[in-house]
Amino acid sequence: MEKFTGMIVNPQSNSYEKFLFSKLNSSIIKSKVCPMKILMIAPKIKGIGGVETFTRNLSKYLKKEGHNVKILSSEMVPIIPIQGFRNISFALSAFITTFSIREKFDVVHIQDLPCTFPSLFINSSKRVVTLHGIYSESLRYTHSSLLARIIETIGMHFLRYMNVIVAISRSTAEYYKRKGFSVIYIPNGVDFEALPQDGIRLYKKQVVYVGRLSMEKGVDLLISAFKMLNFDAKLYIIGSGPEEHSLKKMADDDARIVFIGAKDHKTTLQIIKGSDLLVLPSRSEGLGLVLLESMAMMVPVVATAVGGITELIDNETTGILSEPNNPTSLANAILKVLEDRESALKRTEQAFLKVKDRYTMDTIAKRYLEVYSVQ
Repeated sequence: MEKFTGMIVNPQSNSYEKFLFSKLNSSIIKSKVCPMKILMIAPKIKGIGGVETFTRNLSKYLKKEGHNVKILSSEMVPIIPIQGFRNISFALSAFITTFSIREKFDVVHIQDLPCTFPSLFINSSKRVVTLHGIYSESLRYTHSSLLARIIETIGMHFLRYMNVIVAISRSTAEYYKRKGFSVIYIPNGVDFEALPQDGIRLYKKQVVYVGRLSMEKGVDLLISAFKMLNFDAKLYIIGSGPEEHSLKKMADDDARIVFIGAKDHKTTLQIIKGSDLLVLPSRSEGLGLVLLESMAMMVPVVATAVGGITELIDNETTGILSEPNNPTSLANAILKVLEDRESALKRTEQAFLKVKDRYTMDTIAKRYLEVYSVQ
């Protein structure tokens, strides 16, 4: 089977079209007539995280197009639900499960590095992996640097068995290209059909964070920044994770900071829609699907200038970027949005146009179908 050449390709550029169509043969036409059998392997499909949402959205689109999609995730096999063991136990459990999977798939689509291992034992014509960030970066915040290097080395070995490697951000694509891999850049997309018409407002001025409560997400930085503000607003934190207890303790002396736990995706989107601002204070980030969703709902966004975030937010045009690991910079950015609503709304108009032009799920899913169809 022919592998893609070693280049990073922008799906919005003419070079992307030339690249794909130079490789396409009649199989892409056949794929529109003959449904493909596709197996998605993902760490999770339930929840509000970017990987889960992407997997659900892409599977929904593929099914709508008539393809046969099956999913293998941690909700379907036994795992060890303890921080540090969840992904490893899923990979091992999924590996055991593969021995009972007898059917052949046209495509196995793997979501992130830990899922590459079990995919090797499934009968498939093609293996596509989507890298949702630089895996070793997030590991360094939850594990020792030594363990992060070991896990990355093992993951890199399994990556070499993939037919196609996709990265959701240019920064992620560049990183793995430097490691010697051929990488295609295809970003995440927003399912506009799933966006709510009405929002949920819990307070007259509300700021919201949505995501995992873990060190790499920088929620501690957001709490520190919010405490600096002498402003009548509330910060609602949606999500759960290993840092939840320490974060609640950190915020205990400020009644404006409210933890409301993990919510379903629909409710989460409604709360974002009803908010004055969404903040993503990450220390490490692949792309930030929640940013795309917020921008699509015309909700102002503030985020740290790390990873793929800088590809989404044009500072002062589609949102506000703050310095990484700097609560003061983050506090100033939040205050800027809350105090100058007129400028914030102008930025949301530009943000909406950017997402609508480049990041719709329909557009992104079509790119994946093209990738699946290349021989």
